This record gives sequence, C-alpha cells and structure tokens, in this order.
Amino acid sequence: MVLMNSLHNLKLILEHDKALGNIAFNQLLDAIEITGEVPWQHPSRFWRDADDSQLISYIDANYGTFSSRNYDIAISKVADDRSYHPIRQYFDALPAWDGKVRAELVFIDYLGSPDTLYTRSVTRKTLCAAYKRVLTPGCKFDSMPVLCGPQGIGKSTTIAKLAGPWYSDSLHLSDTKDKTAAEKLQGYWIMEVGELAGLRKAETETLRSFISRQNDIFRAAYGRRTTPHPRQCIFIGTTNAQSGYLRDITGNRRFWPVNTPGSNTKRPWEMSDDEVKQIWAEVKCLVEAGEQLYLEPEVEAMAKDEQLDALEADEREGIVADYLATTLPSRWEAMDIGERRSYLDGFGLVDGKPSGECVRTKVCTMEIWCECFGRERSMLRRGDSNEIIAILLKLGWVRKEAKERLALYGPQFVFTPPVVQEVLGN
Repeated sequence: MVLMNSLHNLKLILEHDKALGNIAFNQLLDAIEITGEVPWQHPSRFWRDADDSQLISYIDANYGTFSSRNYDIAISKVADDRSYHPIRQYFDALPAWDGKVRAELVFIDYLGSPDTLYTRSVTRKTLCAAYKRVLTPGCKFDSMPVLCGPQGIGKSTTIAKLAGPWYSDSLHLSDTKDKTAAEKLQGYWIMEVGELAGLRKAETETLRSFISRQNDIFRAAYGRRTTPHPRQCIFIGTTNAQSGYLRDITGNRRFWPVNTPGSNTKRPWEMSDDEVKQIWAEVKCLVEAGEQLYLEPEVEAMAKDEQLDALEADEREGIVADYLATTLPSRWEAMDIGERRSYLDGFGLVDGKPSGECVRTKVCTMEIWCECFGRERSMLRRGDSNEIIAILLKLGWVRKEAKERLALYGPQFVFTPPVVQEVLGN
C-alpha cells in the first residue's frame, strides 16, 4: 500500500520505523547525526547529503513518495524530538566522587608542573569552566591556560584524555579571523590551540577577542538563518617555546601560562578512563559547591608574574641589565647624550669599573634607546618602545602611573627598580 504524500504520514514513518530510530539531533554538534545502525552504509555519525538521498530512497521503496518540503520538515522535527547531549549524558553516568583530590593536580601529576597555588587554581578553574560550559552554554570564561614544555611529554595526550571523543586540535590561529573557527567548535568540548610561539600583536588581539567570546552568531553551511551558538567548549593552548612566546606587553591577562617540564610522576598515555571519570566527578562536586571561574586576587598577582616570564626572550636583555646596573656620576643629569654615551662606552671607568657612585633609581624607554642602544630619538617607533618595556618588565622594573620630566628627554613614563618599589611601599 502506498501512503498519501503528507507531512503527518512521513512523520509517523520516521517515528515508528525501528530501522530509522537512530536519527537524532546532537545538541553539542548542533546538527543531525546517526547514533546507531540505519538501513544503508554510512562512514561516520555525521549526517551527510548522501544520507538524505539514502533516506528518501528507503522510504520511497517501502512507503511511497513524499515531497522535498515534507522531508525537510519531518526529518528536522523528528530528529529534534530525539535531541540529546552526549557530554551531559556522560556527566549523568559518572560515578560518585571517591573524595580523593585529582582535578587540580592533573598538570602537576601528568606534566610535571610546579605544585603551587597558582598551578592548582588554574587547573581547577579550567576544568570547572569546561563542566559549566556544557551545563550552561555561553557562561563567561574568557581565559586560556597555556601549557609550555618540551615536545613529546604528553601535553596533547593529557588534554585528549580529559576530553575523550570531544577533543580537537584542528583549530588554527588563521581560523579565528572569520566564521571558520566558530564552525570548527561545533561538536567539540576541549579545543587545543597550538602555534602560540611568537604571536604578533595583531594575532594576539585576534586570539584574545576570539577566546573571550561567549556566543558565536553565524549561518551554518546548510542553514537558512543566522543563529546564535552559545559556546560549549573551552580552549587550552600549547607551545614548545622554551624562551617565551608572548609578545604583547599589555594584553596577556587572558592567558594563564603553566610550565610543563615533563618530570611527571604519572604518564599521560596511561591515564585510565576510570581516572578521568573520577576527575570529572570531582569537578562536578566543585561546581556544585560554587567554585568560581576567575582567579582570586592573590593568584591573579601570581598570574601576572607568570605572564611576564612567558614574554618572548629578547637577546638584548643582558645588555639592558648591565646598563641599568652601571653606577652613574653625580653630574649625570647635567651631561648631554654624547657625554653619557662616552661614559657608558668606558671612558668613565677607573680600574675597570664605573667611576660613578650613584645607583640608578629610574629610567625611561627613550634613555635606553638613545644611551644603551646608541640610536637616535627620532627613530624610536612604538614597536621598539614595547620591546624595551617588555625587557624592563622581565627585569622586574615597574612603570609609575604619572609621567616625570627627565633631563634631555622631557616628560616620560619612568620605570623604577623593584628595590625602590619596596622602599616606597614601606
């Protein structure tokens, strides 16, 4: 018997034919997928154009012919009625937490990270953010831990073990400039972001903006409408750079550097499924107990130190350190640039040591540019200033809030050494 071409009849077929019972809507993937066997060959769970053709052929052979309109509506409705979220199902099936602390020790145990309040806090809050993003898509979490350590120690393996089948390393920095990245997030939970060494300022700003986004608004490849897609994933960066990887001296707050030397007590590739389940069971308890996703003030201060250490190394750092450590003559303020350069070039040495008796208590970027590097002030660009500032910050010097007028250089932002800061603080 051939059924009448109606939406109602087609819907009944899709709902009651047991062979078609494994067509459902995946809320993580935000798309229709095949969750089990269907009456045709299919290479993956993802619903393809070919699956539409196979479904139409199957129904046409067994029930009759239906219009394209009815197919579009019926498949969409029935799949939506069978909506499910694979990670929420995973959470629901977790065993009770056995009370042993594991979550905040993951990077310490498996990647050899230092056992500090900072490492524990970053790890704990990152995992809690992953849990909350599934239960409350789009919840605010605009930070990204960055695992820095030698190649081959298991950084990617550790992340993949935690994420299970919902791990991806397919996201590239170039993707973050358009909707390509947003589309790549669909269906995944923990995204590894590599290629972090030597980020230019523009790249850092693009990445920072991307990871802080809570909602992606775009029209899917085969969608008819532009729709919001609240974020259900988090990002974890990885890099092998041993000499720093951040370049932007002002915009690193969203990055949480974690040193991973690899001298670990446990091997990442031996992390068992039972261990992972206990980690997430603990995270579930932490979230339910009210764990916040931001760093407390004490840990935030530690994060700033870690971000400074993660700044890309500059070969001129030693030269600047020697320049800053050179004692100055009492008439330094009255000396012109030529006299200062001559003094620094060795003409002010007595028995091989600087003849000055005054310790430097402040400096500006222009001074270093002109006196230490011997360059002309008119040649100083913003990029050069930022590189000098990065060196000063790595050496522990601190920028004062207000400008000061300096001999030869006029009003400038000045930096003071840590010792002076401590004296001022007391």
